[in-house]
Amino acid sequence: MRRVLYTIAFMIIFSLAGLVPAFSDSSSATLKISATVPQTVGISVESSEQASNLDFSDNPEDVLLGTVREMSNSRDGYEVHVSSKNGAELDGSSAYFTASGGDISSVIPYDITYDGEPVEFSNGSAKISEVSGETALGSGNSREVRLARMSQDAMPEPGSYSDTLTFTISTK
Repeated sequence: MRRVLYTIAFMIIFSLAGLVPAFSDSSSATLKISATVPQTVGISVESSEQASNLDFSDNPEDVLLGTVREMSNSRDGYEVHVSSKNGAELDGSSAYFTASGGDISSVIPYDITYDGEPVEFSNGSAKISEVSGETALGSGNSREVRLARMSQDAMPEPGSYSDTLTFTISTK
């Protein structure tokens, strides 16, 4: 008999437990969240210590000039171009160091690589990177710029020489 009473009590408790939600009140609310992600395109250059202190007497080759960081969140991709200030002012088929003061009678042609690939200048500029279908988020894509070689057969005239390389990124 006791067993029957326990079974009946057990059944009553579970049947009442099933009814509790039917007698309780409930309420809900929603919160819609959204975000806007702006298009981000950027480029930065960190020059190396050697970039501002090249030793021309040694005919430098494969010298790290700097590191370029390409940043873009465009799924269409992006392009990076480089221009040589002196290359654009001269014949444009190369990059050139010119003597301080812009004396174009004393020039030293040079070649660079970008991410290990030779850069071919035309009218003082070159497309050096083309990325399609992917983004360069976070710290971006890091690319080395190196002085590949000096194109000088004879020892240059004494003095200070320089050029300015400008890197530009744009979305496709």
